[in-house]
Amino acid sequence: MSFGHGLLGTCKDKYMKSTEPIFLKNKDEIINKYISGYGAKELEHIFNIPRQTITKLLKKHGIITREKGDLTSRQQLRFKNTIFIKYGVDNISQVDYVKKIVSQKTSKRKKENNSWCGENNPNYENKIGKNNGYHFGRREDIGDTFFRSSWEANIARIFNHYQIEWIYEPKRFKLSSQKTYTPDFYLPKYNIYVKVKGWWRDDAKIKYNLFLEEHRQVKIKLIDSKFYYWIINRNRNSIYLEGIK
Repeated sequence: MSFGHGLLGTCKDKYMKSTEPIFLKNKDEIINKYISGYGAKELEHIFNIPRQTITKLLKKHGIITREKGDLTSRQQLRFKNTIFIKYGVDNISQVDYVKKIVSQKTSKRKKENNSWCGENNPNYENKIGKNNGYHFGRREDIGDTFFRSSWEANIARIFNHYQIEWIYEPKRFKLSSQKTYTPDFYLPKYNIYVKVKGWWRDDAKIKYNLFLEEHRQVKIKLIDSKFYYWIINRNRNSIYLEGIK
């Protein structure tokens, strides 16, 4: 999926050129601060240069920039300090009420030999059915792949429409809470995982935040309800989408 730049892109290029002299005047200081852990947003306020321009000019001058969403060392330290000040622990998984929720969830749904994953899932061979309102089952139009919800199936259809290669639930990540986290999709071309989540139930939000904290090197895109319906509405007249009127 791509979007044309057009006039907007031309204006952005001109604006970047107009602010480049400011960058060059402060180049050494900007580079040193960026390498030492300042984010582009912080540098924007210090030097009055848009963060997008700073990132582009850093790349232009041979500096390897962080991926969007990656925390800087300063941000990581602030996050840890916030957790410690608020809860008195270094890791959110050490908070008593978090451990209690995770423990209750584990005891309730724990199955031996990872029985809720892949072929071990009790619903693996089932046809499309309902489970608490979700439509689980195989989709013949998507390679007879088993999905846990109609939302996941529709996102896979959209990936196929735009010829984006995907793998469904390819990896489980271990968490310090003794549980695991499984993103819904992996896009090999972009080296990014995708999680489809319309709303959060039980400890799902806690597990997601714990995953973000403990696997910072992993790139993941969250498709929430707002983004889901936006992309569905853009494609509803082009391809078959399940449950869309």
